[in-house]
Amino acid sequence: MAAPWVELTAAILRGTPRLPGALCRGRTELFDADDEETAACATALCRRCPDKQPCTTWADTLRHNQVNGFLAGELRPWISHTSELRKKPQLTPRGTTAP
Repeated sequence: MAAPWVELTAAILRGTPRLPGALCRGRTELFDADDEETAACATALCRRCPDKQPCTTWADTLRHNQVNGFLAGELRPWISHTSELRKKPQLTPRGTTAP
């Protein structure tokens, strides 16, 4: 029987694609970006990545709160509840008309 942490790690990684050509391998510091410059680097790396399509396909299968940060070329914010997924209506300033 494996140690509990080994079983937990295996459960977390189950279903994660290998993506051997992914440009993000070893560059984890870019994908939890706290500043615009780092975020721009992550986005640029994703845009030219040869494994972007399978990464995007996999990312689209994840629940809204399963991952946050940059993934498949998009910033995925932490969402703790499904009510946060709904788009908030844009307000039109008084005296103007909506486009």
